[in-house]
Amino acid sequence: LYFEQNSAQVTDEARTVLAAAAGQTRGCQVERIRVTGLADAPGAPDANLELSKARAAAVSAALTAVGLYE
Repeated sequence: LYFEQNSAQVTDEARTVLAAAAGQTRGCQVERIRVTGLADAPGAPDANLELSKARAAAVSAALTAVGLYE
């Protein structure tokens, strides 16, 4: 999933992708999902780390919202 620069907000396009993935996995037993948050290379390392964490949390919440992750 892609984010706007310096943003951790899941886009409408990303929500559509996640909803489609949830639809394709109905009936499957998903045991775990690994979410890795990344930030753009420019910027202060500490700020990028916080942005990465915020992006991972946002994706985890979006996965929960579509029923793929608890």
